[in-house]
Amino acid sequence: LIEKYTRGSTRLIGHVEADMESLLRRKKCLLLDGGLATELERRGHPIQGDPLWGARYIHTHPEVIVDVHKDFLEAGCDIITTASYQASVGGFMKYLHMAEEDALALIGRSVALAKQARRCYLEKSERSDPVLIAGSVGPYGACQHDLSEYHGNYVDVLTEEELIEWHRPRVEKLLEGGVDILAIETIPALVRYIRTYMF
Repeated sequence: LIEKYTRGSTRLIGHVEADMESLLRRKKCLLLDGGLATELERRGHPIQGDPLWGARYIHTHPEVIVDVHKDFLEAGCDIITTASYQASVGGFMKYLHMAEEDALALIGRSVALAKQARRCYLEKSERSDPVLIAGSVGPYGACQHDLSEYHGNYVDVLTEEELIEWHRPRVEKLLEGGVDILAIETIPALVRYIRTYMF
């Protein structure tokens, strides 16, 4: 997966495997965080109808993203997920009126915010287990704002190579930012996605 989406330019960091092994030795299962969007709305930040969904808040209210991450950690989560599910270069350029370079940087910022939350939490916590950061990679359909992340009909008009090229800059920025693992989220067209992601 890493080689396919980054042209082999990014390598996994050894500590991730060690951290996962350490966590799984101590626990039967790992607790992932909950819905970012739900928490944003609960705090008075509307996202319904927004084509960027919660990803807008990486730009407009980064402190809220950090607070949500910290709350999930304080609730006992082992893994927090970046706010990048609905983040895309094209989406940021269109709806936030920014240059491609700035859009890419904003995807990377989602990792920095998760790291900030982890650091703040661990400074005050007595937790000895590692906390992992998962880089959220939402489907192409999630960034089209047309519900196609649920039915997946976009796979009928895009080639696998086009999907890979669309995802590549997102995955690269998450990895460059230092996520521990990738969370490939919402797979509406199973056979096509298995072929695209796994082979």
